[in-house]
Amino acid sequence: MEQVIKRDTTIEEIVTNYPELVRPLMEYGIKCIVCGEPIWGTLEENAEEKGIQNLDEIIRELNRIVAEKHAEYEGKGPLADFPGKDDIVINREEKGK
Repeated sequence: MEQVIKRDTTIEEIVTNYPELVRPLMEYGIKCIVCGEPIWGTLEENAEEKGIQNLDEIIRELNRIVAEKHAEYEGKGPLADFPGKDDIVINREEKGK
């Protein structure tokens, strides 16, 4: 899985798309939410503001958490155990093929 969290990822993106990362970020000293609203700016900007030196290590760990979560849910969608799921046509244009 590609890296989804990068230096220029906004805190708002992280809070919205990867809420499982809020706690680890707070443990690293990067606040994500104040008064119920996401902090503005990028991960790098907020790390610099806090004087955090090991941002690359933090980013690796955050991406590991996201990849682990993705792997956990892979193949567990609503049709995962549906017999004949491979015969389902998703795109209407493919119907005539």
